[in-house]
Amino acid sequence: MSFPHNVSSGVLIENSRNITITGYGFVKDYYYGIVVRSSSEIHIRDMNLNRNWRNNANLWNVDEYQINNNIQASDYGRDFQSLGGGVFLVNVNDSYVGESNMQQQNSGINVFSSHRNHFYRNFFGKNSAFGLQMRDSNQNRVVKNDASNCNSLKFDGRGIAQLKSDSSTGPLVGNQFTKNVAFSNLVAFDADTCKGSVYTGNMAGFSKLDGFQFKNSNGITLSSNYVANNARFGVFIFGGDSWNVQGNNITRNYETGLFIQQATQINLTENVFQENWDKSVRLDSLSHAYVYNNAFRVSKEHITTHNCDTIQYNVEKIAKVNIVGGKNVCGNYWDTYYGKDTNGDDIGDTDCPFTSGGKILDGGDYGPLVLPVEEDEREE
Repeated sequence: MSFPHNVSSGVLIENSRNITITGYGFVKDYYYGIVVRSSSEIHIRDMNLNRNWRNNANLWNVDEYQINNNIQASDYGRDFQSLGGGVFLVNVNDSYVGESNMQQQNSGINVFSSHRNHFYRNFFGKNSAFGLQMRDSNQNRVVKNDASNCNSLKFDGRGIAQLKSDSSTGPLVGNQFTKNVAFSNLVAFDADTCKGSVYTGNMAGFSKLDGFQFKNSNGITLSSNYVANNARFGVFIFGGDSWNVQGNNITRNYETGLFIQQATQINLTENVFQENWDKSVRLDSLSHAYVYNNAFRVSKEHITTHNCDTIQYNVEKIAKVNIVGGKNVCGNYWDTYYGKDTNGDDIGDTDCPFTSGGKILDGGDYGPLVLPVEEDEREE
């Protein structure tokens, strides 16, 4: 494969403001397709940026930028190792990238030291390394994008990743990921050294390794996500503190649904764990964790713990509809709990604490939930 004959830029914008480029047609066979430097209020739409050697669009030191409804791809194919990416942002702030197709490249979007940007309804799947790679960037919103099938013969890719650079001294702060889809990657969502990130309503499945993978991160909220059919872990959390894992459906993951290791201050509630082939939840070297109002169904082992300190599997009874429709919140629903509710409050009263066949080594569930029954059935 030969190097493109033109190693310049198809479009170059520098030190400019309030420029719109639209309907320009193809920009291809350059080293960079479009380059924007030290500018603001730049709008690029309805473009076809194809087969540019390094990146289709490069932006440095840009504010209030918009790119939407563009096609950014390469017919070199995603197995070509030297190919760049669709959009490359450095020090870009308060900008919008939406409804664009960025595929068949090394990465769909690379974001470095850029803040308060909005990435909406893009397709950045079918890339080699990353769908979206974010480094040293804060308070960005990533909403309703598709980052599936980021892998190739040469790479095992990540769908959406926020990662700390080696030269950075602090974490990535306050990024939000909402209703994105990431199927058939090595890891669907990857995060390292992050703080205050929120993942809500995403779908992570069919990964070669994990659906979600977090390392050394703090104050993370993981809520209402669907995590299924991943080859190792549905969710893997290593290190960090102040975790809120709430309202997720974690099902049919091959090894473990949720594995948390060497972390503190975990709130694990209102999740459904179902048909995870080996373990639903594995807790290793944790301290100060609440595990309550979750549903555990149809797994070889529901939960195992090792070297954990201060894990509480139930709270004081709260008059509120619980995870299986009962009238009170207290402990968890376990389909292997065979005790009885003797007073009609939808909480088990016999065979407590529940220890999941001795797998819970630090106490147990003193308020296991039972499936609610109608009053006339109780009387019978």
